[in-house]
Amino acid sequence: MGQVSRPIQLVVPVSLYRVSEQLHHALWHYKNDHNPSIRARFQYELAALFGRFFNDHSGCIRTAAGNPWNAITTVPSSRQRAGEHPLEASLRLLTGWKQMVVTTLEAGTAEMGHNSADDQGYRPLRDFHGESFLLVDDTFTSGARLQSAASALQLAGARVVAAVVLGRVIDPDRSDTSRQLWDRARAIPFDFATCCLEV
Repeated sequence: MGQVSRPIQLVVPVSLYRVSEQLHHALWHYKNDHNPSIRARFQYELAALFGRFFNDHSGCIRTAAGNPWNAITTVPSSRQRAGEHPLEASLRLLTGWKQMVVTTLEAGTAEMGHNSADDQGYRPLRDFHGESFLLVDDTFTSGARLQSAASALQLAGARVVAAVVLGRVIDPDRSDTSRQLWDRARAIPFDFATCCLEV
């Protein structure tokens, strides 16, 4: 957060996960599998996951943020992909969402690393004064790309109300703090009726 001018404070994960677990599997295959039918299947599954969470908890996010949003946008891919970002394509599968999901950013001039955020990491496609967004990403590890996207949008005049990530990666072997966080979270069974803003 300290590496960008306009970071986002409110980041809401749908679920925590470890690499190699089920959610990691889905988040990798929906955009990286060589088989188009497998990618499509996982895009539908992730659309259903986000749609269910959003239906149940968008009110929680609005309350925590203190502001509504006008549209939903995604963090661009960290590598050059042809065509629409797989996460945008997935969200647009939800009934009535084609007009709600908008493309706002493209790759910028700054090099971003795993732990390196930058205001110039993404370039806004236009001026966004007077617009407000819910920013969505598939995976949150260090937060560098999400914070770079949020800052780029806000420097272009937008208000980024909050961010939602489908999966927040936790490596319990990284440190005692990570292990304690993982153990606490693992003790609470996943339930769509509960989001992290209520725990």
